[in-house]
This record gives sequence, C-alpha cells and structure tokens, in this order.
Amino acid sequence: MHVAVVDECLPDDGGLELVRRVRRMGIALPSLLVCDQANARLLQDALSLNVFSVVQLSHARDLLAPMVLKAVRRVYRLDWCLGGMSN
Repeated sequence: MHVAVVDECLPDDGGLELVRRVRRMGIALPSLLVCDQANARLLQDALSLNVFSVVQLSHARDLLAPMVLKAVRRVYRLDWCLGGMSN
C-alpha cells in the first residue's frame, strides 16, 4: 500500500483515529482524509497527523484521483502522466 484514502465517517472511532493508530505503528504513508465537512478542529488534527490532504465529500469525485496522483508524485517522486485524463 502506497497511499491511504481514509473516510472520516468510519464506524467507532472515525478516520482520524485510524490514521493515528497507523502512525503509532510507525507507518508514514501519505494519507488523504475524506470527510463530510472539514472544520478547524478536524483540519488541525489532520495537520498534526501529517495527513497529506483533506477532501470534502462533495468534491471527492473531482478531487480524489488528482490528489492521490499528487501525493504519489510528491512522496515517491514518480511521474504518472495521464494526458489530462483519469479514470
């Protein structure tokens, strides 16, 4: 696994707690958090956990694939040119 896409609405503790547990295990893979509404507290917590980006659910369809590619390019220094297209 190279990039984690985590839903903040996961049952029980939510997505940020999952990221927190993953970080405690020493796994530092880039993570994107998808949420219904990003408030200041959620964004602050995401920053403290080094979450790569927070994407609001209403924009996820348009932003998620480009953000995953951006994370891969930045963290792993890969170039996946798609010619302006993604699936």
